[in-house]
Amino acid sequence: MMVFSVLIIPNFAEAADAIIDKTETGSYIKAEVTGAAGKDYVTITTIGQAGYGNVTRGNVFLTFPAGTDLTDVDVTLTAQKEFGFTLGSVTVNPGESALFPSLNLTQENTATLDVSSDPDFDEGSYVITGGIAGEEVTVITEINVDNPRDWLEGTYEIPDGYTIPDPEDYPDTADIQDAIDGFDSDTLIDIYNVPVGTTAMDVLALFGEKHNMNITGIPQGYISYMGRNGYNQIGEFDINFYSGWMYTVDEGDGWYFPNVGASAKTFNRDTEMIWHFTMAYGADIGAPWGEPDGEPGIPDGLSSLSTEGIVPQWAESGRTAEEVK
Repeated sequence: MMVFSVLIIPNFAEAADAIIDKTETGSYIKAEVTGAAGKDYVTITTIGQAGYGNVTRGNVFLTFPAGTDLTDVDVTLTAQKEFGFTLGSVTVNPGESALFPSLNLTQENTATLDVSSDPDFDEGSYVITGGIAGEEVTVITEINVDNPRDWLEGTYEIPDGYTIPDPEDYPDTADIQDAIDGFDSDTLIDIYNVPVGTTAMDVLALFGEKHNMNITGIPQGYISYMGRNGYNQIGEFDINFYSGWMYTVDEGDGWYFPNVGASAKTFNRDTEMIWHFTMAYGADIGAPWGEPDGEPGIPDGLSSLSTEGIVPQWAESGRTAEEVK
């Protein structure tokens, strides 16, 4: 049995042999891993820009040597002195450590940070997974614009509780049509072999480069607009106030919306990924939230009528709750 140690650190910290500066679009978290061949560092990028309320999330992705059984790994987790955390039924107090025996790192293990001691934090969590160094995974990637295409053709089925304008009465219908024409002019599905630990955003960037796409938001960790070069983009708030890009994945167990952003979602298994254009906060996509057997649609808190409770990117728009609901 191999034992690994991970230091879970919310916010920013410097590793002994590497200094990474915070940026305007995110903060960096260091996870120190020992017990493999020497010492390794894992960097997790989380979104922390204005409008997110200092929500801190990320993936702790651990790389292991060949031959490691990732379904049965002992992991020692140490809390930073300012913050404790809970994983499963075990709570680790600030500055203390605990052994988590026989974790299955082929699945997501969510460690939720206790940030109650710092009023500037609203929420914090990390998803711990693992992979074998040097291995690759296959990620089948697709762009899906069925919803706006159906809307243009008059066949879109509006989910209960949502509203949408008639294409004939909408002032920007021609622009939307142009954007969809751009997607229809090329194959919207492709296959990529990438190193274990590659993020969903990394794969989308590869897709965009190969297919001559104009994608807004990759450096910021949130995709606001996409389109083929030479055509219009389509993105948030186009068509209605529930519109935007969301992604789903199937890692072999069924489709779901990951509960982390694409910059924090890492792949350690062969995966299918679809970027959907939604016009109903994801209710027109039909995937569950968080895991394949999770609750249908997005969590209630994300569809709240308060601007603090809705999806942060929409809350950041400056629109009122009455406009967004």
